[in-house]
Amino acid sequence: MLTLAAQDLCTEHQSYLNWASLQLAETGLALVEACIDGLQADASTQ
Repeated sequence: MLTLAAQDLCTEHQSYLNWASLQLAETGLALVEACIDGLQADASTQ
């Protein structure tokens, strides 16, 4: 019984980690895009 509960916990933890890393990747991507946009805007004003 205990091992089943532990497995469930591990599976939930794994899917949460997957979700969290996905969120991180998307946030990082958005930051990079915003940074590139900012650099392009700077370049066009000079």
